[in-house]
Amino acid sequence: MPDNFHRASEPRGFEGLDIVVNAHLIMPGRNVGGVNAYTPDPDAPSFTNDPNLCGAYEDYIFNAVLLLYPHPTGTLRKALNRNLDFFYQTLGGACQQIFPYGRD
Repeated sequence: MPDNFHRASEPRGFEGLDIVVNAHLIMPGRNVGGVNAYTPDPDAPSFTNDPNLCGAYEDYIFNAVLLLYPHPTGTLRKALNRNLDFFYQTLGGACQQIFPYGRD
């Protein structure tokens, strides 16, 4: 991180995100068949087809977090729940909150 970089003291929203996205528009996708074979996936959640980011929120939980941490316990479970709650808060209540590990 750069000198004098400090993490935000609380979750933030998406104000100004449209400016960044429009300046650096890259459609979601993945490499197909090898390196340097990036192929856009028109069905994947993006800022253009998922303006509330509810699909991206669900995709992140079900296809990233749960695959990496299928059965967390103890401190890890609490930390995951807290971070997922922070992530949900940035959506501003536009989506239904998901509790993959139950509520603490």
